[in-house]
Amino acid sequence: MKIPFALDGKGRIVDIHDVPPSVEGTFRCAECKQLVTRKQGDARVWHFAHKAEASCTTAFETALHILAKQILVESDTLRAPALVCQLHEQPSGEDITLCVEHTLRWDVAGEAEVWVDGIRPDFRGVCQGETIFVEVTVTHEPDRPKLEALKRLQTPALEIDLSAVPRDVTASEVRRLVLDAAEGKCWLFYPREAEARARLEALRNRRDAAEYASLDEVYREERRLDAALNAARADAITDRLVKIEMANARFRSATSAQKLAFLVTKLGKPVTAWPAILGHDVRGGSAIKVSTRIWQADVFRRHILRRRARNPNQRITVEAVADWLIERYDIASSESTSVRVAVWDYFSALEQADYLRRCVRQEFEILWDVLGDETRVPSSDAKARASKTAPLGYCWARGDVDTSRFWSAVRKTGVHVAPSEATILLNTWQEPGRRMSNEAAYAQSVATTLRISVEKAVELLAAAGVFVRAVA
Repeated sequence: MKIPFALDGKGRIVDIHDVPPSVEGTFRCAECKQLVTRKQGDARVWHFAHKAEASCTTAFETALHILAKQILVESDTLRAPALVCQLHEQPSGEDITLCVEHTLRWDVAGEAEVWVDGIRPDFRGVCQGETIFVEVTVTHEPDRPKLEALKRLQTPALEIDLSAVPRDVTASEVRRLVLDAAEGKCWLFYPREAEARARLEALRNRRDAAEYASLDEVYREERRLDAALNAARADAITDRLVKIEMANARFRSATSAQKLAFLVTKLGKPVTAWPAILGHDVRGGSAIKVSTRIWQADVFRRHILRRRARNPNQRITVEAVADWLIERYDIASSESTSVRVAVWDYFSALEQADYLRRCVRQEFEILWDVLGDETRVPSSDAKARASKTAPLGYCWARGDVDTSRFWSAVRKTGVHVAPSEATILLNTWQEPGRRMSNEAAYAQSVATTLRISVEKAVELLAAAGVFVRAVA
């Protein structure tokens, strides 16, 4: 093991660099006290070395510790670090400075390892009549009993930390670290430090309490506002429900003529122009104590009319409409099943008339949200026949479809076409090779894509110039 320091014949620690090769003498390991040899050749760094069979492993640490105490005893000054108690991690104007960085000048020569009231500090010095202890840390920090004793004695105690010193350090560098440098030093105990930290802790606690109180006040105010907002919402909902119930009550108490007049105003068509879909005979309709035409027109007004214009994918359910009817017409809960059957049959009829399309279970998508002029509700068979016969008399046009004519046809027929759907249709129409050979099948595919009837699809195709009348 290479050691830069060893004990000379007088028991002092010496640096290998301070011993000329020509000087005779014996040197011993500071730890095991065995003789060591000097290695002062030209090829390697100078050092002391044990004999080959030696097993000493802490020679460097022990020598460094003894050297530091030796330097302290032989010097009359020591640079001490500042001690600042901070309110926060970052410096502030409220920090308490107990001492600034300064140089201690000993009144008399200091002493190493002198017993004082049950403890033995590494060094004891006296500066301006005040005793100061110094602890040198190389491998072991001062233990808890020693720290408690220092606190009990109320004596300033300084620690010099040499644990990070490299193994090739020189005595002059150790001297600088021990005497002249402030880094690597800290106060283990300093009078009035505990009181200063207690004052800062109390200040922090007061400020934290004030901040918490402020936050708590903000939280209480937020809760108060939330409660007020919820109460206002509840009142608004209650008012709305009351208004709805009053409107429903007025509607229920109105005569049939008054009900029809109200629905005519809302639907924008006189009763004589209403399509056959309003008044369609359904199962369970007797549970609703008004005429079939009135409640079906009322459902169309409330749940279908102009709904698709707001949301092209608008959907309605049997459950929701049945619940609305029960509330609207004050129907007994025992009749709820009959009401749901009536709504189901009505929606099925609307599906046959291409107003709705069934999605899943009792959910329907709105395809057409204004009243038509059909004189009867087509049956399933009739609808299937219409799908086949609607394109009869039409055939594919020979020329390409003009985009402006397509959009003109959309406006003319009143069909809602989304941009993505328009792209698909125009790509198909402008490339004759992609057209389906069967006009009826293609008309059906367009009707499915646009969610319209086959008849309406044929009307759109003819207006756009995709289909033309076949010459007999």
